[in-house]
Amino acid sequence: KCVNSPYKSVGPCPELNSPERPLIPHHLNMAVSPRVLPDRTGIFIIAHNNNTIELLHAALISFLNFDHDFGTNSALQAISSDNTCVLGLVMVASILILGGCSPDDSHVKSILQRAKERLENVTPSVGIRERQLVQAASLYMNGYRYQAMDLWENLIYESDCLNDLLAAKLLSSAAFFTGESRHGRIARTTETMLLAWDKNSYLRTSEYYSHLLSLNTFGLGEFMHYAKAERSALKALALYPSDVFALCTFCHVMLEQGGRTQEALHLLSTTEEKWNVHGGLVCHINWYWALFYIEVGMYDNALELFDRKIITAVQNSEGSMLDVTDAVSLLWRLELLHRSVGSHRWDAIYVVLAPLITPISSLLHVYSICATHIMVLLCRADSNAAAEFLRFLTDDNIDHSKLIPSDELYLKHQSRRVGFLLCEALYNYFTEENFQGALSNFLLLRNYMGCCGGSLPQHDVFHQTLISCAIRLGRLKLASSLMVDRFSSKQSNVTDFFKECINNHQR
Repeated sequence: KCVNSPYKSVGPCPELNSPERPLIPHHLNMAVSPRVLPDRTGIFIIAHNNNTIELLHAALISFLNFDHDFGTNSALQAISSDNTCVLGLVMVASILILGGCSPDDSHVKSILQRAKERLENVTPSVGIRERQLVQAASLYMNGYRYQAMDLWENLIYESDCLNDLLAAKLLSSAAFFTGESRHGRIARTTETMLLAWDKNSYLRTSEYYSHLLSLNTFGLGEFMHYAKAERSALKALALYPSDVFALCTFCHVMLEQGGRTQEALHLLSTTEEKWNVHGGLVCHINWYWALFYIEVGMYDNALELFDRKIITAVQNSEGSMLDVTDAVSLLWRLELLHRSVGSHRWDAIYVVLAPLITPISSLLHVYSICATHIMVLLCRADSNAAAEFLRFLTDDNIDHSKLIPSDELYLKHQSRRVGFLLCEALYNYFTEENFQGALSNFLLLRNYMGCCGGSLPQHDVFHQTLISCAIRLGRLKLASSLMVDRFSSKQSNVTDFFKECINNHQR
């Protein structure tokens, strides 16, 4: 199991514990050309028969759908039934690697090694895409995330019909976790793909088309092109009403624009049976649902959602980092609004997560967006563990500050540095009540919070905490200015609460 993964764990690869039958006898030093077949998008891949093609298709659809296993079960079946299949191996490895596994994870390393072994004696002109996917996965696992994203993007642009949807999905996921999506990379890449797909009658009418639209919707939403994002989301949902990713971004758009809370609440309540079948993102949709309740002051409804659905999702996923992040974020936001959430709710999250974060040093490999939320959880449920986590982060930050700041190293550790400073600010705020120390860090990072990864709605809680710091310190002009700055680009009814706090201090 990948301990720090936002995704659910997957079972062991069927062949990893025993020697695999080689494609050719090892004593024959010659290259072979395994069979290649076109997949459902027309890309030729190494596959012994159509059964492998269908299993890999099912795996990609599950990955795009955010199903419970993210497609790994079908990929493992393809690996088991076809000893030439490389794509299944690299899909499983990439999903776990994007989940944030440690560079030392022996299980994932063994999967990548098996993929390399299957390619070892293959004619160089065959399996070029598979080789590049293995290379990208290895780069990402070892911290060279921007180089990996460049490889995935190159695979898209060099495909015959810009039809490499797997590379687009991997690129989109990586951009989310690294914060790269805010620069418009996913929006531009997917719009270029859509231009090609719209000219291709097969791709335009394929099962994959709605999923490309949903990736485009996400990219546009993160790039703050909300009108275009909404049009793309509605088009995707019209083609595939269960498209949970398109729905997620549509919720993002309605939350950012403000004044659409009732519309959002109606949409989520009347379509629940369509989107709740995709377990990998159900918790996040329920998180949005709770945020809309907060927007209209229905705090008890938000807590009810936590009790009925969100904490259940955390338990069912055995501590998926994405689900934990949603659960913590909701309680955190309510506390910033001076709403009591009860220590039992913090404890309910912590009891699931605690076995996964022992020792605390294992958290050093967690994505920064997840680490910040774990810090808040520890501050609320185990202050000693929070202090220990901060010590590890401090030592790790000092070690990396000594590195030569080459372009790649700067990009590699930028997110880590921002994550450390945010965790330090949150520890000061929640445990030490050192609001001045917290404010200093938050102000330093105010325009760089996206570097820690995650989406714009997830970053919003940092900005709310910054405003809360300023109010607690009596720096009301600063608080007012920060509030105007925040809500000039993001309309929200939460402003009424902060305005009331400022007015009360002024009295």
